[in-house]
Amino acid sequence: MIENFVFKSESIFTPNFTFTYHRSVCPIPNDVLGNIVLIEGGKILKQFPEEGDNKNWLTSKLWKYNVFDWEYPEIKQLNEFIREQYVSLMTEIGREPEKTYIQCWANILYQPDRCIVPHHHSDGHAIGNAPQKYSYLSGNLCIETYNTSTYFRNPFLDRDYIGIPNVDSEMIMFLSFVN
Repeated sequence: MIENFVFKSESIFTPNFTFTYHRSVCPIPNDVLGNIVLIEGGKILKQFPEEGDNKNWLTSKLWKYNVFDWEYPEIKQLNEFIREQYVSLMTEIGREPEKTYIQCWANILYQPDRCIVPHHHSDGHAIGNAPQKYSYLSGNLCIETYNTSTYFRNPFLDRDYIGIPNVDSEMIMFLSFVN
C-alpha cells in the first residue's frame, strides 16, 4: 500500500466550459521517476530512431511501449498509486471501480516553450488490449516542471480552454474526451 495521498476534486468554469478534474500528489520521488524515464526513454529513442513525427521526441513513439512494462519497483508503485487514485475517484462519484487497463507514456520536454496538444480520446493512442475508443479517464503526472501549464480544451468549442499550472509530483485525472 502506498502512503497516504492528497486527493481532491475541483472545477473551473468559463462561459462555455466546465472542467472538473481530480488532483493528487504522487509519493514516489521525482528524481527517481525522472531518472527511470531518461534511461528507458533513451533506449526507446535508440530502438525506434525513425519512428514518429519527430525522431528525437519520446512522445512520438508512444505506441511502441507502456511505461508500466518497465521493470522497476518504483514503476510498480506508480501503477499501484494510479490504481488507488482511480478507486478513490470512483468511490467519490459513487461508482463501482471496474477492472482497468492503464496505458502510460512519457513526455520529455527539453524546450520550455514546447507545446503538446493531447488527444486522449483518439485511436492514435490505442495500444495493447485497450482501444482508445474505450478510454474514459486520462491523467497527467508532472515529474519536474519549469513554470509551465497544461491547457485543457473543450472538444466542442475550439475557442475555450483552461490552463492549470503544472506542479512537481502532481497528477491530474480528467475525462478523456477533453483535449
